[in-house]
Amino acid sequence: MHNAAINPEYAGVVNRAFAIIDSRVIVASLRLRKLRGYVQLRGSDLMDDLISAGLEEYLSHAFVGGSPEVIGRLEDWFRVAHPDAIGEAFYSPSFLPVGEELVESCVKGVPLDAVDIIWLGLGSPKQDWVAEKIAVRTGKVVIGVGAAFDFKAGNRKEAPKFLRLVGLEWAYRLVKEPRRLWRRYMTGNATLLRLLIRGDGVSQ
Repeated sequence: MHNAAINPEYAGVVNRAFAIIDSRVIVASLRLRKLRGYVQLRGSDLMDDLISAGLEEYLSHAFVGGSPEVIGRLEDWFRVAHPDAIGEAFYSPSFLPVGEELVESCVKGVPLDAVDIIWLGLGSPKQDWVAEKIAVRTGKVVIGVGAAFDFKAGNRKEAPKFLRLVGLEWAYRLVKEPRRLWRRYMTGNATLLRLLIRGDGVSQ
């Protein structure tokens, strides 16, 4: 949200995408403005739900992102959790800044003729830029799920369910990874509060 508020080009990427709300804090904030009907859908839950829902249609999946160790563990999780699903690719791309070279690195690890959905685990906002470029280039459904790769791979622990239910998952993650997340959460929460007070970007 913070990145979209300060960067019009990135805001355009977000607005062109089909975005889900993965934060209970944002859902609660919308309800404070009497905007109903919004629910939280976390990236890791979306992965399980969509993989399971795609079994009847024989949807095939590719997973792109993370280190070679993480992507290897993610494949192990996939084979155990979804033994009947089709996983065509598990690929760790080169660590590069956003640009055509990174997009090319991601695409080359995916057998496009055999894949229906490409899951990206590059972290936000990087994965949002890259997802749009890959979708435009390939015509595939591309979904960015951020830390879900690490959660499923067992590389990071998810917040306890009771903290997720009361909207404190962000606090749990901040305590676990303060150096990596403090700026992201502090600026993001401040931006959310400012938008709520002003009423910007929160219309039905």
